[in-house]
Amino acid sequence: MKDFFNIMTKDKGCALLTAFLMTLAVIALPVAAMAQAPGAEGGGVEASDTEKEALLPDSSNLAVVSLLIASPGTEGFYALGHSALRLKSPVHGLDLCFSYNTAEEPGPLFNVLLLAGVMRAAYEAVPYHIYMDRYKGEHRGVTEYPLNLTLHEKQELWRLMDQQKHKGPTMPFDFMFNNCTSTLFRCVSTIMEREDFEFPQVEPLTLSTRECFASIYRDTPWLEFMGMTFLTAYAHEKLPIDVMICPELWGRLLPQTDIVGIDGSRRPALQGEPRQLLVQQLQVPPLPWTPTRVFAILFVITLLLTAAQWWLHWRRLPHALDACLFTLHAIVSAYLLYASCTRMFGTFANWLLIVFNLLPLVLWLVGRRKAWHRKLWLPYAAVILVMMIFLPLYTGNPELPHQFIFATLLTRCLSKHFEGKATGKP
Repeated sequence: MKDFFNIMTKDKGCALLTAFLMTLAVIALPVAAMAQAPGAEGGGVEASDTEKEALLPDSSNLAVVSLLIASPGTEGFYALGHSALRLKSPVHGLDLCFSYNTAEEPGPLFNVLLLAGVMRAAYEAVPYHIYMDRYKGEHRGVTEYPLNLTLHEKQELWRLMDQQKHKGPTMPFDFMFNNCTSTLFRCVSTIMEREDFEFPQVEPLTLSTRECFASIYRDTPWLEFMGMTFLTAYAHEKLPIDVMICPELWGRLLPQTDIVGIDGSRRPALQGEPRQLLVQQLQVPPLPWTPTRVFAILFVITLLLTAAQWWLHWRRLPHALDACLFTLHAIVSAYLLYASCTRMFGTFANWLLIVFNLLPLVLWLVGRRKAWHRKLWLPYAAVILVMMIFLPLYTGNPELPHQFIFATLLTRCLSKHFEGKATGKP
């Protein structure tokens, strides 16, 4: 090796070649090391793209926790936005975003699992830059809210999120109790020892369930309709904060929220002002087919076909409408019963079960060819009419989508009653 070195350095050309190769080696070694670093492209999920910092005297850069609120997207599933916790440790060069995501992507199977109440979800952790690239590509806005937790609470939160992440997609998901925001809110509340959030007494926290839905879901009428369909019996009660919390509401309340200890100590929930990381560029157009419009159109069609049945002696189309309506009635009734019995949304009672139940189907299967069956249409119409009067009085809201559904069923029940009375057929 020594002779080889002497030969390479005696000749000028060889000496220049040697210097070039040594320079190339000096440059290549750090590049190769960077390519194998955890934060490089293709690395594991735990990788970080941040430079390590020296620990500050007050340990403030050992752990930093903030809430990330993403603006709504075009998919119905993202109509209320999305929440994530950003856990950053500049000392260790870590910058991760933890979020609660469904095991299935939005699609037909997603809808089936969600409606059946068997959707599963898991806590996921991705590097901050990957998380932000997703929303940047979707042109959605992201705002960061730095949480004013103690160092011990930040460390405990990081430990908890790591534990939750390793559970995999085994936890339930629904829009009411176990969603991207309520789960993270409970995680943060869990690690706050002898402390709790004190939210301002402002709307919608001071509102009843029905008024709360109208406030939170004002831009998502189908979610408002679904919420009142399942929680009608609880319209006057107040929802717990971890149920009503959603991305937009959490971000709106945090600047006015304090963290209060059992010893009376108090500090702001935020450590500094919210920071806009991405500006909202996506414009989500309002849905033209709201529940009120859809069921109003159905009611008008029902009225027209009923009028044609009596004045133009149409038979097939009105009877086909009856078959469709009462088939849907049976399906909705079975689903509401299933949702109530399984406490799918944490509730059991539901006023809509008075109208939407399986009794009409059972009576039809047993006595559809009996003379007494046609006499049941009028009592059932009376039940629907009573419900039409009772529901808006109870909830304090017109409940137009439900009213149009009731009116549609009432119209056909009365038509069937008078049809049977005129023909004498069941």
